[in-house]
Amino acid sequence: EVAYFKLDRRQQNLEFVFAKANGKDKRVVIKEKDEHWINVEDYVHFLKDKEQFLWGSERSGYFHLYLYDYKGKQKKQLTSGEWFVDKLAAVNEERGEVYFTSTKDDIRERHLYRVKLNGKGMKKLTQIAGMHRINMDKAGEYYIDSYSNLTTTTEMRVYNRDGKLTQTLLEDDNMIENTYQLGTTELFTFNSDKGLSYYSKIFKPSNFDKSMKLGTNDLH
Repeated sequence: EVAYFKLDRRQQNLEFVFAKANGKDKRVVIKEKDEHWINVEDYVHFLKDKEQFLWGSERSGYFHLYLYDYKGKQKKQLTSGEWFVDKLAAVNEERGEVYFTSTKDDIRERHLYRVKLNGKGMKKLTQIAGMHRINMDKAGEYYIDSYSNLTTTTEMRVYNRDGKLTQTLLEDDNMIENTYQLGTTELFTFNSDKGLSYYSKIFKPSNFDKSMKLGTNDLH
């Protein structure tokens, strides 16, 4: 059998179809529908020892992972909440573990998490604040973590599946900070009159003086 996506031109109706290799005996396993549009991402992962597969969907308003069987029956919802799965990193079937990056703790950051195929035991593996870009082997044993944040340009380290450091590949040498007079960068949040939260950055020069006020003649 082969499996493929079928999406209409308006990008409002998506079908996940199984068919024989000769094009016969087609059957729709999953249907997704949205009155606006569907973001199509390939989060499908077929399990080797079971007739089941992982499926990514934005049906709740947030992109999350689900477990389905070949008949299109949802077995488990692996992730849920007001945050989204950013990337499927690896799956280890022997241990029943799924690794993924998401915005679970902070929408401004990306961290690596692990969850069981039964939807239990979610654990955060990366601890340093910032954006973590994960390159993990298919078996889910080790991963390279390339991360950066407001005070670190880029560092690369190797960890095992439990988040234990095994090797440092690249460290921040602070060359930029030592060469240039940089100011500070601060993150802050403010709410609109409709209750929406907005995330922002403010960049302050190195000679910033909070006691100074901007006059009309200073505006250009």
